[in-house]
Amino acid sequence: SVVNSAKQVGQLTYSGAVAAALSPDGKEAIVKTYAGLQHYVRRDNESFLQMFQNPFKPLPYRTEVQGEAVTFAISNGGYFTLSEKGIFNDLNLYYYKRK
Repeated sequence: SVVNSAKQVGQLTYSGAVAAALSPDGKEAIVKTYAGLQHYVRRDNESFLQMFQNPFKPLPYRTEVQGEAVTFAISNGGYFTLSEKGIFNDLNLYYYKRK
């Protein structure tokens, strides 16, 4: 069997990341914390490590209880966030359309 191991290759300028997503075309990423969403754009011929060293833009986000998921829409026309169920009965899937 094969054992994979993680190796730290960089560090974000903030803490508390709970999720991340890569756009369908690989040119953008969103990093989610409980408090917000950070949007990164990857320049031509730039590595992912270099992309995460670039300045980011905060994205619109409605704070969720235990909001621990983010993903781009397959059409790349927006993004979704989702809470972890935990002790709550209801889950809300939020869609944020690009402007």
